[in-house]
Amino acid sequence: MAEHVAISLSATHPRSSQITRLDEYGSPVASPLDTLQQVLSWTPGRDELCVASVPLRSRSHSEVPKVLICHDMMGGYTNDKYVQGCSDVEDYYFYNWQQVDAFVYFSHHFITIPPPGWTNTAHRHGVLSMGTLITEWKEGAETCHQLLNGDHIAHFAQQLIAIAEYYKFDGWLVNIENGIHPRLIDGVHMLLSILTTGMHEARPGSKVIWYDSVTTSGELKWQNELNQLNNPFFEMCDGIFLNYGWSEAGLLSSRSVAGERCTDVYVGVDVFGRGVFGGGGFNSSAALEVILRANLSAAIFAPGWVFETQEKAHFFQNQDSFWSLLEPYCPKHGVAALPIVSSFGRGCGEKVYIDGKVEFVGPWNNHSAQDLQPTFTTNMIRNDFQVTAILHVRTCMLDEVSVIVSKTF
Repeated sequence: MAEHVAISLSATHPRSSQITRLDEYGSPVASPLDTLQQVLSWTPGRDELCVASVPLRSRSHSEVPKVLICHDMMGGYTNDKYVQGCSDVEDYYFYNWQQVDAFVYFSHHFITIPPPGWTNTAHRHGVLSMGTLITEWKEGAETCHQLLNGDHIAHFAQQLIAIAEYYKFDGWLVNIENGIHPRLIDGVHMLLSILTTGMHEARPGSKVIWYDSVTTSGELKWQNELNQLNNPFFEMCDGIFLNYGWSEAGLLSSRSVAGERCTDVYVGVDVFGRGVFGGGGFNSSAALEVILRANLSAAIFAPGWVFETQEKAHFFQNQDSFWSLLEPYCPKHGVAALPIVSSFGRGCGEKVYIDGKVEFVGPWNNHSAQDLQPTFTTNMIRNDFQVTAILHVRTCMLDEVSVIVSKTF
């Protein structure tokens, strides 16, 4: 597919920094916010084409450890930014939604707003979709100084709440990866408090998660565990995403500090294997096994590794292999509302059918078009006089379907 060049129309409305951007063909594309001023001046109602349209579906829940995936791939806003899809089918697709609880769309832009395709398909499966606030390096330190040293904190937090409410996603990962002057730490606490409370009011069930980076003294020093240097941030929001260099002893200590909130501690697993237990890749399951043993939750970072590093022609086989290895350590969620309707499509194909008739011939890719993915583990559910076998049958390109066989005695 030819490279698309985005054209900004923001100059037509100086009060708003975020109106629908169009590519060179006039197609809408999702985009982030890159500056503090853009966030502070943002107003709703001018980017409707990039607003998610699928409500969050109800699903079965439990208090067992959770799994969050943090999608960081190739800088973000790749083919997934095309709101109406594109013709490049060589892409990363995620469809093991029943194994995860939350999806974070991550990039190194200041404010990462999830493209609506990801929010739509996450919601279709009952999974939270979250954006990212990140500051880093010298530029990030300057942004934090401007934000935390003035009277902008409450307005900034309210703007993040309004952005999530407008685009209909479900929370924020807050990732401050630069040092902060100690006298400004109270401002961080204020930001987290307002943001968390406001998100809960605006989007019930939403979450704000703090990344393990800055300490209570303002020093950028990853702790790789929950302790007294990052626990105050944890206490002000819905969870903490621990850095990747953890140890088994550190996990046990984190569990002790978290107490009843132990499943709100999301232990980082970098699939690229950068300093992570087990080395990442197809051995990421080794880390999840240890995390589960500690009764903590997991945050799987950059699962797009499967697409980025492995043979793209065999992506679906590799993706199935990767998630089948993780499956024993992931929660199993089922839909909790009827009707259940699916044609098992994964959001891509070589033809488009309507009512069984071919309406378009050619490659297409659109995350919003992904159907409900009923992928289950092979197991037996035994009740008093009934045995139900749930067969795991891969549904790639509509070739196969999941089958449930039940017999009553």
